[in-house]
Amino acid sequence: DLAVELEDLFHKSLYMRLVKNTPRGLIESARSFVKDATNARSRGRLFMWKLKQLKQNATIKNAPNT
Repeated sequence: DLAVELEDLFHKSLYMRLVKNTPRGLIESARSFVKDATNARSRGRLFMWKLKQLKQNATIKNAPNT
């Protein structure tokens, strides 16, 4: 479903692997971000960029303060 929504059926296996191994909250956040972007040239690329950004923010927040 994600590959269809992002109009990127060529990378369907990539999205299947991401959904399997990534927390659902991050996937849904990136998905809603792309859904709101109306003039994106490549929805798949935008999704991957946002997902990477969300993962980085999640690791920074979960890192112990030393």
